[in-house]
Amino acid sequence: MERLPECSDILTRYGLKATEVLVELRLVCEAAHKRGDDDLLRRIYGYARWCWQSPAPHLRRAVEFAFYQHVPVISAMRRDIHRRFTQSEFDQLREPFSWQLSAEEMAQLEREFSETSHPAP
Repeated sequence: MERLPECSDILTRYGLKATEVLVELRLVCEAAHKRGDDDLLRRIYGYARWCWQSPAPHLRRAVEFAFYQHVPVISAMRRDIHRRFTQSEFDQLREPFSWQLSAEEMAQLEREFSETSHPAP
């Protein structure tokens, strides 16, 4: 909650229900993209990354289902994907990124990602 004080009501409301928290954060993330709130976006993606890197399998699964699988299909998030993920992260997230995409759409996403610069690991 310290890193996302604007979202403390979401975290409090859902407690330890990681999937619900991440669904709500995805919606906040979408709105932050529309506003261009880069500071909030950095912190939301950082929280998602923390969940992904957690040794707790339920957190990894929750962030895959509630957040990462939606990144390629929400246009504002997709346009910014190259700024939010390193090549290594993109490679590791290939499976959840592909869940809502056809094989052709996934190939297009991979091309888009490879043609842009990425943050340092």
